[in-house]
Amino acid sequence: MDVRGAKVTDFPKGMTRGSLRTLMQLRTGACKRLGGELHGAPVDCYRCEETGVLGRAGTAVEHMFACASSAADRKVHFPDSSSPEPDLLWVLPKASVAYAETFWKTAPHVVQRAPRNTAMA
Repeated sequence: MDVRGAKVTDFPKGMTRGSLRTLMQLRTGACKRLGGELHGAPVDCYRCEETGVLGRAGTAVEHMFACASSAADRKVHFPDSSSPEPDLLWVLPKASVAYAETFWKTAPHVVQRAPRNTAMA
């Protein structure tokens, strides 16, 4: 799929607030859930274990679309694209967010944190 010339969707209708927040974080290249949230401190990919590829300034997003361990997931979310790229965040935002959620939820090496207790004492 060639994304050039495709209709760009700024704020797609029918997305939840959380999905829109994730979309904006992915588009700006600073998505804490994806990894590499600290500036200047890239981390290893928790799926393929490639060294130092999850960082800010879009490097984590670029890696998410190229990660060797998630080729099957890309085919599910982008069946018409032979090589999905971050440009799809503007063209297919709902599929891109669903793919990102699959990427971090099915990561074999991610340690799940317990939810914070935000109740006031």
